[in-house]
Amino acid sequence: MKQVSLHASKFAGPSSFKQRSIATKSPQESLANMKGFFQKAKAELKSITGDTHTGLSGSDVAYQAPNHIRDPTPLDILRYRYHHGTNLGSVYVIERWLTPSRFPDDAEGSSELAAVKAWVDRIGITATQRKFEDYWASALSDDDIRWLVEEAKCTTVRLPIGYFDLPGAQFTRGTPFEPYAQVYTGAWQSIRTLISRLRMHSIGVLLDLHALPGGANSQEHSGTNSGRAELWTSSTNRALGAHCSEFIARDAQTGSDIVGIQLVNEAGWDSPGMYEWYDQCISAISAVDPSIPVIISDGWDLPRAINYTLGKNSVYAQKPTAPIVVDTHYYWAFTDDDKKKSPQEVTAEVSTKLRDLDGKDGSVNDRGAVQVIRAGGSFFWTMKMDWMPGGEWGFVAQSDARNIVPPKHATLSQKDRITALQKAIHERDDRLRAALDQHVSYWTRADPNGQYEHEKYEHGWKVGYQDAFAFLEGRGTQGDRIGMLEMWILKRLKESGYRGGFTWLFEQGIRRGVQDFYAAAQL
Repeated sequence: MKQVSLHASKFAGPSSFKQRSIATKSPQESLANMKGFFQKAKAELKSITGDTHTGLSGSDVAYQAPNHIRDPTPLDILRYRYHHGTNLGSVYVIERWLTPSRFPDDAEGSSELAAVKAWVDRIGITATQRKFEDYWASALSDDDIRWLVEEAKCTTVRLPIGYFDLPGAQFTRGTPFEPYAQVYTGAWQSIRTLISRLRMHSIGVLLDLHALPGGANSQEHSGTNSGRAELWTSSTNRALGAHCSEFIARDAQTGSDIVGIQLVNEAGWDSPGMYEWYDQCISAISAVDPSIPVIISDGWDLPRAINYTLGKNSVYAQKPTAPIVVDTHYYWAFTDDDKKKSPQEVTAEVSTKLRDLDGKDGSVNDRGAVQVIRAGGSFFWTMKMDWMPGGEWGFVAQSDARNIVPPKHATLSQKDRITALQKAIHERDDRLRAALDQHVSYWTRADPNGQYEHEKYEHGWKVGYQDAFAFLEGRGTQGDRIGMLEMWILKRLKESGYRGGFTWLFEQGIRRGVQDFYAAAQL
């Protein structure tokens, strides 16, 4: 099994929030009633955007920047929800062990380059182009998407792509794929079409630059069988790789709602200049759109990646910077010791693998944010291969066998989701009072002479509660849970305008508000 991390509207108005009822009728009537109900509910929660607490107390210098908190958008939810997903597989970056049918029988090698070269040598470049385009178009059928939505409850697909899939001669010039550029002229449009088809069904796409110029590691999934990782030793390759990430960010602005950009897959251990290259890519993406999440490989060294990410994900960054998420992979399939372990032993180890995160989350304001699989979600390798349903490597096989199960919130019927949302609305005021009373009582006992801005805690609680409500309500999605909580809090802190002073109270309030919502909704 291969898993990867992925990974308010100021509503301080009146405290009263009356419960309303929804009659359960036909699905169409229920949906219409639900929309009307929530529109009225949100009107009562509306607009603390005029709040101007300045926060002039505390040990830090405090100031109030403009407040930009608004309700979560459909794209926000697509990116920050809990990701229950799969890798698509050997479609835009070929791996022979997954799809041997994509090679002539006598082809040498096992990579994308080996496949395209073998076919061009055998049938010519135009026929090879048609063959590849036909495969891309049929790789994920409407029935496949229906299964992802209805059976697997999949939220997100991680889509491995190569630099050769991007449009324009500049992406293959001077590379081993230059002689075969014609084959890939339709690849990017095919990728965009797939993103759009999935988005229509509430499934987001994480674009994973699996194959980079020169290769980020020595394996075939880097695009060639060279056995070398020459991304790191060539400034030309690194510049082209950064250009790829910038292009994807620019293209996303034309209407492709992507979950994020993964810069590299499984970078080699201690790759020279890796973090400097990350800096280059992150700066390029942030200059285009600092809202796009950027996923980095930990290079098999999670503690180092965590420290790097904490430095990047700062509330006090001097200029807008894309949120950074760590991608870490764990295997229990290859070593003799692991093969001897029982399933129970393997599952018992999972919770211990991310101990490097202990103490690193929980205070974005002070330390920055770090997000990995523990909260953000996971992607199972893989969905598509010649030998469907894929056995132990297959998302389909393991989902159908219920060895992979979706999170509870994804299995709720529309009626149950409405009931959970109504319950959360009904309990909101009591939970707010209880949380605020506990908070104020604690600090009154702990620091009787202290002067605290508890209104920031209340504001944060309301933001957190409403955000969790909005995610479950669903806006262009099927109803979700906040999964990337550390990154979401970072986003809200930046948008709040609070800086220094008692900003930490706002963060604590968000956390408690989210927690209380899920307790009320019983999720």
